Amino acid sequence: MLVRKPGFFNHQELGRWIVPETSADVSSGSSAIVKLTPEGIIYGEVKDAEGAPLGLTVRAERWQMSDGRHQLQPDRQTMTDDQGNFRLAELVPGKYLLAFLPPDSGGIVRRGLRPRKSGDEGLGIQFYPGVSDVSAAVPFTISAGAQIHVTHPGKIPLARRSG
Repeated sequence: MLVRKPGFFNHQELGRWIVPETSADVSSGSSAIVKLTPEGIIYGEVKDAEGAPLGLTVRAERWQMSDGRHQLQPDRQTMTDDQGNFRLAELVPGKYLLAFLPPDSGGIVRRGLRPRKSGDEGLGIQFYPGVSDVSAAVPFTISAGAQIHVTHPGKIPLARRSG
């Protein structure tokens, strides 16, 4: 039996157990208990050192095994709105890093290698809390149903074009 509800994960979606497909007949007047896991959410705002909203991509990343190696992989991403607000939903329980990518990157940035444009200054990618080195990033532990509010500190300027 496959049960779905927006904002929740079933056991198959969590990838923890292989659940054989089953069906159940429930007679009228009887009840059935279906267990689902609520999604985690990271939301917040990104502003520069002066408090002005920044338009950029915010991405939740997780360490995962890929080709036999432990690699940081993108999970969910979104753009900030005109007020610098963002919301990353549908996060399964686990540890995440938040990456802040510059505008005009299309969400794709090679770590340590950012093509520089004339007039650009600053960093190509940052991790929370405003660091460019992934080893200095602070992970967020998302439990079932967690909603974590994040304010980007704005200590290090992201890519900024000078006039």
